[in-house]
Amino acid sequence: MSNIPRRPVEIVDSISERAADVKVAAAAFTDQIREFERYLSNMRGRVEAHCWGKHPDEISEENSLFLTFHRPTKEWQIGWARITRDEIDMDVKITPLVDAPLTVKVAAVKYFPDLLEAIDKSQEKLVEEVVKAGDWLNAYMHHLPANGGK
Repeated sequence: MSNIPRRPVEIVDSISERAADVKVAAAAFTDQIREFERYLSNMRGRVEAHCWGKHPDEISEENSLFLTFHRPTKEWQIGWARITRDEIDMDVKITPLVDAPLTVKVAAVKYFPDLLEAIDKSQEKLVEEVVKAGDWLNAYMHHLPANGGK
């Protein structure tokens, strides 16, 4: 690297060129996120799940990056939010990950393995809940009069 400083016009030109490169790379990266989202959406046995990790803009441990795979409309999507530890059990505003700032997208994809694991654990928990509910219903039905009370 030369010790001769670049002229301001060279620096500005370089920034403009790199901005175009970042825009192209970011668009391709967002398409990759959409592809993973489609993969999860087409996966047999998908269920809603969430995980969290370190938010990219956070120096302390106060805020976390919350990721969720959910179905807010007819379509499944990966969403994100910035949450504090106090908000973990509260309703938070979830935004589609594809619409997140680039720094959030870059951090979020590193948690995709955790999100996939969370889907598996949510499915396991759902099975347990269904079996418990079935057992409860079966026990309740034994208390009902036979033949519909007739």
